[in-house]
Amino acid sequence: MTATASQAWAVLKRHARDEMATLRLQDLCNDNDRVSSLVVVHNSESTASSSSKTDGNPNRNSMILVDLSRQRMTLETLNHLLKLSVTRKLRKYIHRLAWGQNNPDWPILLQMQQQQQQQSQNTTKNAPHARYQHYASTIPKKSNDSNLNTAAATSNNENNPSQENDTDFPAIMPSMHLALRAPQHQGLHMLTHQGINALTAIHRDWDRLERLSESIRRGAWRGANGRMIRDVVIIGRGVAVQALKFIHEALEYDEAATMARKFGLDGSAAAPAPPGSSADVWNHLKRGLGAPSSSSTCWHNAGRRMHFLTSVDPLVTASLVATLDAGSTLVISWALQGTEETGLATKTMKIWLLQHLNGNAATSSASQPYKAGPAHSRKVDSILSKHMLLITGNDQMAANINKPESVFVLPDHSRCEGFLNFSAATLLPLSIVFGWSLCEEFLAGGHDLDCHFVETNPRHNLPVLLALMDVWNDIFLGANSSGRVVTPYAQSMKGFPAFVAALEAQTCSGRTRSHGNSNTNTQIACSSLVLDGGIDSAYDRAIYQSSKIQNTELVMVMNTQLQANVARTIAAQGIDDVYHHADAQMCALFGHADEMAFGGGKDSSINNSNDASSTHDRFCHDSSSYPQQSSANSSPSEGNRPSSLLICGKLDAFACGQLIALSEHRAAVKARIWDLDPFAGDAGYALKTARTEQLRDELEKIFVAQDVGPESDDDEGGEAEGLSLSTKTILQEYAKVRS
Repeated sequence: MTATASQAWAVLKRHARDEMATLRLQDLCNDNDRVSSLVVVHNSESTASSSSKTDGNPNRNSMILVDLSRQRMTLETLNHLLKLSVTRKLRKYIHRLAWGQNNPDWPILLQMQQQQQQQSQNTTKNAPHARYQHYASTIPKKSNDSNLNTAAATSNNENNPSQENDTDFPAIMPSMHLALRAPQHQGLHMLTHQGINALTAIHRDWDRLERLSESIRRGAWRGANGRMIRDVVIIGRGVAVQALKFIHEALEYDEAATMARKFGLDGSAAAPAPPGSSADVWNHLKRGLGAPSSSSTCWHNAGRRMHFLTSVDPLVTASLVATLDAGSTLVISWALQGTEETGLATKTMKIWLLQHLNGNAATSSASQPYKAGPAHSRKVDSILSKHMLLITGNDQMAANINKPESVFVLPDHSRCEGFLNFSAATLLPLSIVFGWSLCEEFLAGGHDLDCHFVETNPRHNLPVLLALMDVWNDIFLGANSSGRVVTPYAQSMKGFPAFVAALEAQTCSGRTRSHGNSNTNTQIACSSLVLDGGIDSAYDRAIYQSSKIQNTELVMVMNTQLQANVARTIAAQGIDDVYHHADAQMCALFGHADEMAFGGGKDSSINNSNDASSTHDRFCHDSSSYPQQSSANSSPSEGNRPSSLLICGKLDAFACGQLIALSEHRAAVKARIWDLDPFAGDAGYALKTARTEQLRDELEKIFVAQDVGPESDDDEGGEAEGLSLSTKTILQEYAKVRS
């Protein structure tokens, strides 16, 4: 049954039309019981990484708060939405995700689960609770395959209604991305459909990543000319790259990460804490990461840097390499399928490295592959093995690399474009720049949110609630609402909207599955469009006053680590002003949300007058920090525009893992409700590859025609089969400019 065919869907449509149309947020937010019921908080149960070999960071504040009180909904609305999730078998879907590729309803697995739990209770009563992994169990690889199939067939009876001819779920879950952050050293199992423990290979890759990154950070792995690796260039595009950009930008403002990125560059690993840093954080880092030297100038020097080449524009590559030293640069190419357009950027960087580190042996043309003579081949291989690494899901591409130690192959059970954010694609560059200890914190944050997602009732489940809000706004509040605007109110969160946009475009787009009825392919679905609202609501007028109402999500960080980021560079007498502006920024967040909800004018909770003593001036000294009507002729906004608040306590590596896992689960829930396939293996940019190659061939013909002369234009038009007149004309003009 599709979502629109359910009774819950019809009830929601009637509820939105008859009961919600006349209600305004001004009135809804006066109901304190409703408001308190729509604020949900998740706090991590542990203050230390369950997989970390260190003692953990005692200063962690892993709180994530979601405020839905400014959504145009009542508690009755929420109950109707939860009933819709029941019709879509959402709890079972989440259960299947937690189990990976095994069917948790097979009686033999349920029996083994109970036996394993009983044995665990008898032998390790004081052992830490592994939470949702307690579902997993060990099964002989092949000997019991027939028993498992028999068990699956016999489970389809009245005692197990969840298995009744259920075609909603694939026989084998196409993704096991929750396994990518399952903790190490706890004897856990997440089995593939062949009965192989997927965690064995994943944790083996973690050990390899740790060894490689520590080798680079401590100077054992150096460039071809003996220099320490300082710059890491990531070539690629897709959701995982956007996730990495968000994490990198966030950790630039994190105290522990700022310390970690400098480790080893001056050749020293033992030092006192830099001025103004937290002693607890510093001790934690010295155990797992080391520290920069005691030199007073070292702390202010730039640490390792991360750069991104996500464009095929050669000017971007040229401007990047102009700022790099080839001897201290490591290039990491990310190619999920091996057909990505960014392969050209990889070739360009390869030629650049060889030209600067191998004299004139390299060819000077970026359009030709590098060809070295016998005398140089060994040196070339040595240079490339020290300065280039590959991450791929293409087994054939990986097999063609001469140095296997330079390749990281993604596990075949999790090669889904939208859910590789905890794979080597993210962990390898992070571990090199920030150290493996922070990667462990990042993985622990993702696992923490996984446990919350799997074990928490949907009524208090953050990803589920946020996904249901998206459905409510996109579909039931009218066609005037589509997608959402994500507005960061902290500089450290500026990369979050781009990551969410890439994730939902990949996972929540496409057509619904037909189930044998072609008409369902036209079923409406939740929008996959996510817009960046700009830092501190840069596009506020369009949000406040546009006739098109957009659901808005405001993201903020409670602890921006001002002491660590500002105290070293601003004199003591200026600190009060810095904190005052931080207070104003927090007030502006709620001012933005209240303005959208309640609007301007006499009924607004925020006075809209131009008097210098207005409430606005008490909130924010800087008038540009808060959206205010600039003239008497400007009409106040009408309000009644929905918004949500997503606030985390402290944006460290652990919180980054939580936010990325939260976004993954939210997208997966939306896809489940609309019966979309979030695990599609083909990325959108790969679909245009064939057409692009055809156009490149046609462009070559145009170049040849221009060299010969213009007298054969008509003939060229006939040869360009399928080439539109506009495309041909513009390419001809481009060829003239190019010449």
